[in-house]
Amino acid sequence: MEPTFYADILFFAVIAGFIAYRLYSVLGRKDGTEQNITHRVKEMWEAKAAPKDMSATPEQKNNVVALLPSPARAKRPMPEISHKNVADAAKAGVAAITEKDRTFTTEHFLAGAQSAYDIILTAFAEGNKPYLKTLLDPVLYGEFEGTIDNRFAAGETMSTSLVALVRAEIVAAKLENSVATITVAFESEQISFTKNSAGEVISGNPTVSERLYDKWVFERNLNNRNPVWLLTDTDATE
Repeated sequence: MEPTFYADILFFAVIAGFIAYRLYSVLGRKDGTEQNITHRVKEMWEAKAAPKDMSATPEQKNNVVALLPSPARAKRPMPEISHKNVADAAKAGVAAITEKDRTFTTEHFLAGAQSAYDIILTAFAEGNKPYLKTLLDPVLYGEFEGTIDNRFAAGETMSTSLVALVRAEIVAAKLENSVATITVAFESEQISFTKNSAGEVISGNPTVSERLYDKWVFERNLNNRNPVWLLTDTDATE
């Protein structure tokens, strides 16, 4: 085992913890730093290489895994955040969450949810399991992990680029026994494709974007000291 192995793990743990904390700061808490998370931490990622995925194949271990979108991608169109981004059916649940946590705001939560959407898509495509583990519920993480492992075993690589996010709306919200659950509907334009070990495109299209509709569920126990909203589902129904 190389002497730097444990140092690499420690470095990654520190970075992952920092990013998870910054996600929390934009998912439901207003602190005056509502900018996209990419802008607030991109200087750090430009100064230091992102950690490697320890589960990747030997060829992939030689490549730096970029966990955050590039500054150029951060300039893409984003939906305006306002009260119109909360469906009528979700307002009672949002009110209950706000009553429990007076620092919660829907505008700030949606800004963070948009960032999480982009960041998680990127990490999944790149197969960065340690990073995903900090942002996903254990059950959902297990599903992601299995898909990534199968992709690596087949020698396949995936690329996903979020061209535009045209809708981000809270369509459901509830509070049960201090556990807050919020469902966000995303409408986006993405370019996503997968290549086999020979570099041939076997699914998707590298030049044509596709309109996608997703419903992601975020959850957090408001009584828990852990401040992170975890993603629990990516195929929810209203």
